[in-house]
Amino acid sequence: MKKPYYESVLSENTVIRGFSQTVPQSDLVWHRDAEYRTITVVEGRGWKFQRDNQLPQILNEGDTVTVKAGEYHRLIKGNTDLVVTIVKEGKKKDQNKDGKNNFEDVKIARMKASGMSDKEIREKHPELFEKYINEKKKGHPRQYDAPEGSLRDKALDAVQAMLKRAKKLRKDGKAGEAKDLEQRAYKKRERMEKKERDKKKKNEVVQETRINDPDILSELIEEIIEEEKLYLALEEVYEREEERYDTLNEKKKRKKKKRKKKKSGSRKLSKSIKKALDKKADARCLTRGSVYREFRAGLGAYYSSGSRKGMTPHQWAYARVNSAQPSKDWAKVKKRKKCPKKKRGKK
Repeated sequence: MKKPYYESVLSENTVIRGFSQTVPQSDLVWHRDAEYRTITVVEGRGWKFQRDNQLPQILNEGDTVTVKAGEYHRLIKGNTDLVVTIVKEGKKKDQNKDGKNNFEDVKIARMKASGMSDKEIREKHPELFEKYINEKKKGHPRQYDAPEGSLRDKALDAVQAMLKRAKKLRKDGKAGEAKDLEQRAYKKRERMEKKERDKKKKNEVVQETRINDPDILSELIEEIIEEEKLYLALEEVYEREEERYDTLNEKKKRKKKKRKKKKSGSRKLSKSIKKALDKKADARCLTRGSVYREFRAGLGAYYSSGSRKGMTPHQWAYARVNSAQPSKDWAKVKKRKKCPKKKRGKK
């Protein structure tokens, strides 16, 4: 009898198995296996897994299902092809020494099968190993709304891992690869929050009543413009970083160029943002320069750490400025020696 799937052996105890969306449902029969198995969904939509005398459960990408030895079960066909990894109990190996056997171990086993050494895998994919996993267990701040194990938690962790890897690539002199990886990380963060903003479209009716205010409309337009300027500023930063890896003969020239760029300020804030930050600094008796630094730190934290759901980079940066106090350890703002006099309104 022809099997309703195709499969490839990754290691002694692990296989990757695929089911076509054209396979007849009659071929997906009830069956049981001789050993305990852990099944992880790699890709596929609409497929369901059903145990004997139980209702079917929907399979999503990343889901893990355990099947006991001798337990009857079956698949119910979905809308696309289904790809899963199957690990047999008793023969599986904990590749990254984290005390678990999951899809990270499958990835490592697959790379080993392709001929990569342990050292090469650790250098190129540090996020798959114990050190990264232990860091991940610390979790994200509660306000990020990313509980451990959630899709948002995994997405934020993935961005952090990409930025860590990019940083290492820069140290190794691979500025071009680092730049591409950072751009992918930044775009991933933008897409995450855009999806969250789209979910809140039900509240747009309330928002539209406020758009009639010219000041609010102006702020929204400026925010869109500033987001575009941020990407241009990041491009300039990348170009400046790449210059560090030029030939040794041009080292002195690079330093001079770098100083000039620092003076001109490739991360220079726009007039509209400076005007808004100056008002905040004057009202709270803070130095303007420290408020600018706080704003930039907020932009950096948005990409490297995370944010509340649906927020833009500038909203998160302004929120950081608003909550910063000189007494807080993490804050960059500083008090002025002499506070500016408050302007009195005309009587």
